[in-house]
Amino acid sequence: MIHYRESSGDFAGVLHNGQKIIGTGKKTTLIPAGRGPFKSWEEAAVDAIADCHPYVAKNTDWSIGNTLDRLEAYNGLAYRNKSLPSPYLWAGTVQYAKGKYVADGNFDPNPVDKQLGVAPILMKLREMVQPARGVSASPAPTPSPLPISGLHEPAKPGDFKPAGVIAAIIILAALAAAFFFVRF
Repeated sequence: MIHYRESSGDFAGVLHNGQKIIGTGKKTTLIPAGRGPFKSWEEAAVDAIADCHPYVAKNTDWSIGNTLDRLEAYNGLAYRNKSLPSPYLWAGTVQYAKGKYVADGNFDPNPVDKQLGVAPILMKLREMVQPARGVSASPAPTPSPLPISGLHEPAKPGDFKPAGVIAAIIILAALAAAFFFVRF
């Protein structure tokens, strides 16, 4: 979701803020400024989610509410501080109509965010993996572990497996991109 929102799935852009600095020897100049330089997208992704505020990789509660809260904190709480719904979360839903930060610290009440927010993507993904309410379904078989390093071992508090996190990011980005292109 972060990769989609920050750089529209472009692997030249960093998860921190979408700046295309991978392999350039440059550091980020937008918030968070001074991150990098990064030789690879994977190196930048680990930094963005594990070594940079709000430290998303340390999250242990992936309920929908807490996930949205973490993603909003990742993007910044400026909308919340204005008592406005964040387009980062809600664009493409009835929760959001218009208004967005067009640059760091520069809010414009008129533009409409054309990029889909993470909430409708997460809701669609949730629909895809849960049966419709009221419809009985056979219990799903227990899935076998994914053959991706770091994802098949149960996490322990304080555990961080960069390869697994990166694989999860790529899987979620692919699902988000697939949803976006199928939807539009």
